[in-house]
Amino acid sequence: MQRSQIAIGGAVLAGGALALYAYTQKQRRNWQPIGVVSKMFIHPIKSCCGTEIQTAVCTQNGLYHDSCNILDRGFVITRVDGTFVTARAYPLMVKISTVVEDNGGVLVLDAPGMEPVKVNVPLNETAAIMCRIWGEEIPGIDCGDEVAKWLQKYLSLDDLRLKYHPSSASVRPLCQRDTYAPLRFQNKNNGNSIYHDFSPYNILSEASILDVAERMEKSGNLSVRNFRPNFLISGCKPHNENNWTHFKVGTAEFKFAKHCHRCTLPNIDTDTGIMRPDQEPLQTMKTFRLCKEEDRKVYGTSPILGVNLGIFKTGTVSVGDVVYAC
Repeated sequence: MQRSQIAIGGAVLAGGALALYAYTQKQRRNWQPIGVVSKMFIHPIKSCCGTEIQTAVCTQNGLYHDSCNILDRGFVITRVDGTFVTARAYPLMVKISTVVEDNGGVLVLDAPGMEPVKVNVPLNETAAIMCRIWGEEIPGIDCGDEVAKWLQKYLSLDDLRLKYHPSSASVRPLCQRDTYAPLRFQNKNNGNSIYHDFSPYNILSEASILDVAERMEKSGNLSVRNFRPNFLISGCKPHNENNWTHFKVGTAEFKFAKHCHRCTLPNIDTDTGIMRPDQEPLQTMKTFRLCKEEDRKVYGTSPILGVNLGIFKTGTVSVGDVVYAC
């Protein structure tokens, strides 16, 4: 009798799983056009200025500049002990721009008041040492003394290094921190984090940014650069990007990882590299973009704008591609 009950219970569970799978597959095929990619960005160095691009290769680890070695957030500035630093503490980092040369073999850094410095992208994985991103360890190859001294001079810190993550090195699976434990199941096999804060992709709509700007008393030079997405989309209503679980763009398919809850980084004036004293746009966003009470364990009291994405199918995305969702 007990064996029969176990067998029946197992059949019910299996049937339920199959039904859920069939329903999910059906939903995923029901694609709806929700907008168009109007701009696309890659941020080669974490927390530094992004570069607008036209086409990118989308992999499990993030967005690559064409098909070369330069990955979105594939470089990170660290202390000598490997602990990462960001523009949250050192806002001038947003003024460090980059140019890719030699088909990805060279990255050129520039900043106000500084002479450009060239970095030969290091590929000797055996020289990698551990960096720490939010307490999680991930390898990085040191990019040398010249760029280290350049960064130290610009940011007025005496123990900075630039690290690069080679494509074959180990990665950070999503949701390792306890804060994100409720999201682990849905993010299994949903791409990897390299030096990203959470997931390898971010999508945001023009309408969402405009909605925030219109609610601010003084929006100033608020733009997409304050929010640092990979994909900016036009043609949808404000915050519509938060209503879907799957996205198809170009030949790639992406899966919802979590809503993007915002830190203080959007408060940096991207023209000056100085934190706005009025703490905008974060203060305005907190008046209408907080999560539901039951989701506070994950998002806390940080306002939500845009979506963090994992990846279901690798492929190529270009500006002008229609964005489908379901």
